[in-house]
Amino acid sequence: SYSFCTLLVGMASGDYETRNTFVSRALEKISQLCAMQKKWGMVKESCQYVLEYLKKDSQASPAATMSLCFVPLRLAAESKASKMIEISLDCLQKLMEYSFISGDMRWVPPKLDGSEKWMEIPKTWGQTEKDHEKQFIHHVVVAICSNSSFTHDGVQLQIIKALLTAVSTPTCGVHGSTLVLAVRNTYNIYLVSYNVTNQTAKAALNHMINIVYQRMESAPVQLPPVTPSPPADISNASMSTSTAERVLADEPEEVSPDVWLHELVEVMVDNAVNANSFDFDRVLAERLANKVKKVDSMIKAPGTPATPSFTETDADTEKMVFQNHLHRDAFLLFWNFCKLSDKPVPDTASEESLEMKSKMLSLELLLTILSKAGPVFRTSERFLQAVKKKLCLSLLQNCVSPHLPVFRISLKLFLALITNFKDHLKREIGVFFTNVFFVILDSTNSTYQQKMLVIQVIYKICETPQTILDIFINYDCDVDADINIFEVMTNNLSRIVQPRSTVAHIDQKQDQDMRLLALKALVMILRSIVEWTEKFMTDANGAAEKVVNDEEVHEEHESVMPSPQQQGTSDIEKARAHKKELQEYIALFNKSPKKGLQKFWDAGLVERDSKSVAKFLLEQPGLSKDAIGEYLGVLREFNSAVLSDFVEEFDFAGIVIDEAVRLFLSKFRIQGEAEVIDATMEKFAECYTRANQNQFSSADTVYVLSFSIIMLHTDAHSTRIDKKDKMTKEGFIQNNTKIDSGKDLPQQFLCEIYDRVTTKEFALEGEECNQTREEQNAKKKKTGVIDSMADVFVSDGKKRLMMYAEESRAILEKSKALISTTKGQSFTKASKLEHAKPMFETAWTALLPAFSVILEQCDNDQQASIDLCLEGFVKGIHISCIFYMDMERDAFVSALCKLTFLNNYREIEEKNIKSIKAVIDIASKEGNYLRSSWFATLKCFSQLERLQLLGSGAKPDFSFLNDTNPKKKGSGQGEKVDSEKEKIRHYEQINSLLIANHIDEVQISRIYSNTSELSSEAIVYFVRHLCEVSAEEIEQSNPPRMFSLQKLIEIADVNMGRIRFVWGQLWTHMARHFVRVGTNPMLSVSMFGIDSLRQLSIKFLEKRELTNYHFQRDFLKPFETIFHESYSIEIRELIVRCVAQIVHAKANHVKSGWKAIFAVLALAAADKNEQIVVLAFDTVNHVTTNLSSLVVAADAFVDAVNCLTSFTCNTLSTNIAHQSVKHLQRYADEVGAELEIDSPHHHEPADKDGHSQPSDTQEDRAQLRVWFPVLGLSTGASQHPNLDVRLASLTTLFEILRSHGGKFTPGMWKIMLSGAVFPIFDNSLCDLSLSLTHDHDPAEAKKNTCVIRAGLSFLTDLFSTFYQALRQLLPEVLNIILACLKKPTPAVVTDYGNTALLDLICDHCDVERVVGR
Repeated sequence: SYSFCTLLVGMASGDYETRNTFVSRALEKISQLCAMQKKWGMVKESCQYVLEYLKKDSQASPAATMSLCFVPLRLAAESKASKMIEISLDCLQKLMEYSFISGDMRWVPPKLDGSEKWMEIPKTWGQTEKDHEKQFIHHVVVAICSNSSFTHDGVQLQIIKALLTAVSTPTCGVHGSTLVLAVRNTYNIYLVSYNVTNQTAKAALNHMINIVYQRMESAPVQLPPVTPSPPADISNASMSTSTAERVLADEPEEVSPDVWLHELVEVMVDNAVNANSFDFDRVLAERLANKVKKVDSMIKAPGTPATPSFTETDADTEKMVFQNHLHRDAFLLFWNFCKLSDKPVPDTASEESLEMKSKMLSLELLLTILSKAGPVFRTSERFLQAVKKKLCLSLLQNCVSPHLPVFRISLKLFLALITNFKDHLKREIGVFFTNVFFVILDSTNSTYQQKMLVIQVIYKICETPQTILDIFINYDCDVDADINIFEVMTNNLSRIVQPRSTVAHIDQKQDQDMRLLALKALVMILRSIVEWTEKFMTDANGAAEKVVNDEEVHEEHESVMPSPQQQGTSDIEKARAHKKELQEYIALFNKSPKKGLQKFWDAGLVERDSKSVAKFLLEQPGLSKDAIGEYLGVLREFNSAVLSDFVEEFDFAGIVIDEAVRLFLSKFRIQGEAEVIDATMEKFAECYTRANQNQFSSADTVYVLSFSIIMLHTDAHSTRIDKKDKMTKEGFIQNNTKIDSGKDLPQQFLCEIYDRVTTKEFALEGEECNQTREEQNAKKKKTGVIDSMADVFVSDGKKRLMMYAEESRAILEKSKALISTTKGQSFTKASKLEHAKPMFETAWTALLPAFSVILEQCDNDQQASIDLCLEGFVKGIHISCIFYMDMERDAFVSALCKLTFLNNYREIEEKNIKSIKAVIDIASKEGNYLRSSWFATLKCFSQLERLQLLGSGAKPDFSFLNDTNPKKKGSGQGEKVDSEKEKIRHYEQINSLLIANHIDEVQISRIYSNTSELSSEAIVYFVRHLCEVSAEEIEQSNPPRMFSLQKLIEIADVNMGRIRFVWGQLWTHMARHFVRVGTNPMLSVSMFGIDSLRQLSIKFLEKRELTNYHFQRDFLKPFETIFHESYSIEIRELIVRCVAQIVHAKANHVKSGWKAIFAVLALAAADKNEQIVVLAFDTVNHVTTNLSSLVVAADAFVDAVNCLTSFTCNTLSTNIAHQSVKHLQRYADEVGAELEIDSPHHHEPADKDGHSQPSDTQEDRAQLRVWFPVLGLSTGASQHPNLDVRLASLTTLFEILRSHGGKFTPGMWKIMLSGAVFPIFDNSLCDLSLSLTHDHDPAEAKKNTCVIRAGLSFLTDLFSTFYQALRQLLPEVLNIILACLKKPTPAVVTDYGNTALLDLICDHCDVERVVGR
């Protein structure tokens, strides 16, 4: 142990004694082994010489010393003796690890002491000047790799350890061909080994790759030249510190993953070397030796298709210029691995074959490179081109491989590409999806495992929000993209998820697993969208806090979570809409070319000239070749011009004629009349001849030969022509004799045309040519087999594999052609919250059916599917709420509510219970955004409450209601109905118990009680739809239910504290609903609604109302409406009693509400039921007697007068009419006194000429508003059937005018008399005339006579009293008196008129003026 510690101290000191110790010990062991056999004499002599040399104090350079020490070590390494080889390689490994062999050393040929003679070494080592110029490390690696074909496990492990050390030690400087050599030998060891060496070699390869690419990423752009330097300190020389050094230092050290992997490999190698269990028997050794020979032969023959070799340069890389040697190293490894992965593997190859192992290892190493690709790799144009040219083409081939391991690792590589390189591989990624993945999902010949792996890839892609949104933006929103990848992806997944007929080669369990995985992928799409939105919402919250703290606003947070008013149409949405519109136009064109082209013209997408249309038909993707041919085949002038320009668009220069015909006919399906076909081929012949002028003598030759080629193609590939009747090569040559201006075309030329045409069928661009399947279908039809999907599908495993191989070849050819001809396309990165909205708009139509169907049809034991569907519903609703997508949200919520089965009369299962809980959770969390979806949600809660009530055994809320109009059934039908009701009752009882055990009523109650926390907009939606649900409960249920109406009352109570504007909106919906309930034909329902309205009114009146507001009036308005529309005496009486209670309970709080109260009482005054009238007048009497000051203060005087006037006109009770008249006079006196106080001045009545003085117009209006309703007494004075009431009304009217007329202006007098007094005389005289002429009624005549007499007396008295103010109205008064004189009235009326006229004349002296008038 002392000597070991001394060794460690010596190594730490950095002197060369450590090197000599390493070499001496190794050479001593080798010498001992050489003594066993004479053939190793040369090795022994070199060992002894070096040992003697090391004992001397030599002043030679380190390179010379190491070159000398290297000779016996290399001889030992090439001795074919396993023990000797292991010792030699172990020594070289330690020398490299501790930097005694460094990259700056050059190979120095060893010389003997003091002589010019070199040490004798094998000629195979190379002694030329070129060999001497190579780095010393290169010779070391060559020596190590010279034993790579050795089959001993210990030797192979030691080789791996030494090569790994050479590559991983920075001072070794292994680059270029040396690096390729090290990696190649490690690679080959992996291929031929089957035990722990296999895994060790693989781990070593991964570690080498990590080191190479880490160095490239961390290196500067231009590395300085490498200069020789003395050996550095051991702690700095090696890449990792040995375990012993860390123990002695007793210092914790953080070890990187690469260092840890390196040390792990060293431990594995040491264990394997020191173990005795790795010796193979002779048979296994021979087998491995044969394997090694086979690998060596493959390596020596690079053209061999089995396993290619590593090369330092090739035609593609030898001319490339790299930034530094580290970039070149990384590129060489990547390029070689791509070449290895691209080599084909026979379909029958096993997983243990060398070809398969090589392909798998190369793919795995490529996956390691791509997974850890850094910014240098991802941005280097050279690496990106290598990815496009080599890796993508290799992946295309491997993605259609029938070998499942190859297919699996290829998909992992694709995931790495789409994760790290999607910005540069837009077209390539589209090709993979379109021509590989979607084809595999649609194909009936692909295996279950392949479909599952493709779905797993889609799932992984959907896990990253950035990736899936980028796919949507760059393919579904890009007009230039051929296919909507995201839309097709979701549709395919939805189709897989939904139940269908099971494919023959996929059993039920596999089908369920595949459907479950597809369902997970659909849900993952929604998770990614939610995660995307939450990221922006989180950023917005953080920005808001920063704004509050720092008072800063950052532009990056300006547009997050927009409101529906703020949400505009983003550029992505516009692009998506434009592409959708374009696709609709294309679909219309494919259906009707004329109409479709008109749409393109109208939208301005195509110019209205033949050349533009021709270019459009040739270049626009998605156009049907049949539709193009149909349009070109129309015999019209414009269509013919388009056809001519269409052919002119082709460039046939340098193309052989049959290939030109193939190209030409691939763009459209030629059809139409013979004249059109002839014109088409003539134009083709003209263009082809012009492009290839020296090939044929004239266009006629091209025309005839083209038709001959078309006929040959039809004959060769038609299934209707028997093989024996098909055209032969001789027949084709015979048909084309003398067609070139009387000369024959070269026979070889025609034979080549025949071979190409008959070998490969003409196919329209974008359509696959599946000749084998057509032949099979033709044979089935010929033999009478029914042509169906079952016939097309091949259930036999081998045949199905053959069919898939055929499909794969077609896919591969098409995909490679697309990638090789593709130009770079710009890639747009998703960066805004709004980008997720059109994405969800595209996907929801596929998501909703999938979730609905699965949730409805799956069994309770499929809990994973149930939970995923519910999660999909919840997240879909959340997304639609975020973006205010009403249609999508309503669809998801309605579907989920239906899946609760609360409205279906069948037994509820556990999945329905979970659906109910999901609805409750959505209502709790998304309440502010549900909007119109509240209807379905609240309806679900209503049905849930009914079952909860039934399950708890409580008495239903409608138990006091009686159906007054039951529907009668016939006896036979009644039995059927009873049976159905019993069945429904049975299910309801079972469901109610289940719900009572699983659903907490408090959760639902909390939703209603927490409505005060909803936003102003949300509460309006909530109340509106709650009213609609309540209406359905009352009108459609039998018997009616009151649950929602009760909740409406609770919500109104809870939300009364909202601002007036919001409350006004709420009450608009509530009032309309209370009117609807209050007018319900079922008495108990309407009474319940009215009583609920009364309770709310009392609570609402407790809130103070500001002046000039009318919220109370609006709140009490439903009482008036219900009273007016109701035909029920009980309801009207209840309303009067409710109003009376409100007056007695909350009179001090009533302001604008008096208007509504008096309106109801006025309606009651006109009621036909005396009891209602009496009840209403009791309230009016109480108000007039005790609360008149409150009425006047609330500015409700006019409404009170109108109400009293209505009671004055009441015909059922004379007593009430008299009291009303008295109350009117009292109101007039109070108002007059109030106006006396408020008015500081009086108006001058008139000047001496009788003209009125200027008056305050505003005050006139105010007085008119107050006094004119009082004069409504004129109605009672002229129309009441009771004479006493008429006279009392008349007397009160004139008494009011006499008492308060002094405050009237002349203008006021004119209005008052014209509007109130004069109509009394007009009505009475008219009624008197009618009663005397047509229908003689002495009693009515007497009443009118009394009114006229009293009226004339009061009028003349009033005129005399206020003569100065009323003198301007003298003509109108005289007209009334004259009317009494002129009418055919009784004499007594005439006498009254004469008396009144005489009084006026006698009392006033201006007789001449009056008589003159």
